[in-house]
Amino acid sequence: MPKETGFNHNLPRLITRQTLDHILLGYVLGYRHISPLSVLQVRAAIEKFIEDFELSEDEFPFDSAISRFYIIYEDLNEFHRATDKNDRMRFRRLQKKNKHG
Repeated sequence: MPKETGFNHNLPRLITRQTLDHILLGYVLGYRHISPLSVLQVRAAIEKFIEDFELSEDEFPFDSAISRFYIIYEDLNEFHRATDKNDRMRFRRLQKKNKHG
């Protein structure tokens, strides 16, 4: 029986998050490349995200968005901590293979 690696074990938790949460994560992390990340800049990035995607407070409450960002961000960090370098390299090779057909 094949041994289950950290990569396979932690991936489902990360990918089961809502699509909008993934978009928010990418948006805020992209915002981080523009300016150094701090709590105030996370809040500003989330405000900008809500504004750019024209989301109402009913559709995407600000306080909830902050919590959701930190939850999925921690999931991503936990995924990286739990996987070893070989798992990440295999994953990247699979991505490249699927990308190039």
